[in-house]
Amino acid sequence: MKLEFMKRIFLIYNKMKCDCGKTEWISLPKTPFYTKKDTKSGCICKLTKCPNYKICKVRNPSCLLIGKGGVCLECNLVFNQRFVKDTNITKCLVCKKDKHLYQLPICEHKLCRKCIQNIFYCDYGNPKDYPEYIEFPYKPIGKYGEKGYYNPEDDYEANPYDEKWINDEQIQIFEEWKNVYNEHVDSVYRPANGKKCPFCRKKI
Repeated sequence: MKLEFMKRIFLIYNKMKCDCGKTEWISLPKTPFYTKKDTKSGCICKLTKCPNYKICKVRNPSCLLIGKGGVCLECNLVFNQRFVKDTNITKCLVCKKDKHLYQLPICEHKLCRKCIQNIFYCDYGNPKDYPEYIEFPYKPIGKYGEKGYYNPEDDYEANPYDEKWINDEQIQIFEEWKNVYNEHVDSVYRPANGKKCPFCRKKI
């Protein structure tokens, strides 16, 4: 039951119509980034900056800005609220530089933007540097959850060495893109350094 629920959530978050309805937003695998399925559709919709954009660097479809203060999915997983920025410039307790600090939601300590990024957030690089998205070439048959539903992509993921996939030219193109894409993600990705305040050790 839980697996089915997670599959439904994934389908909702992975693809969704843009505001004008001319195309869809597609989530880039392994990242919090989104791109347009069809860049030649004439759609002029834009992604919305998270209220914590200076820290998380994430733009999402507006319907995905959730949690306290309407933050992105990435921030929702970390602190689930907006950061409050100090108007005064103060010395950061971590890097010892004079900067505008942000209140950590889990305790009374304050850190600068860069230190919060390095400690609590993963780094996925710049979304503009990612290879242009290529969708799996075959669409599902039937309606999800109903009898007779078949998703070729699920079949491919479960049996990638099946002869019908190995000899398929469109699948070969898709696999070439996937290899280039994964190499890029691996080259730019940096995991978060921790989930606790570096001073009082309170956990997210």
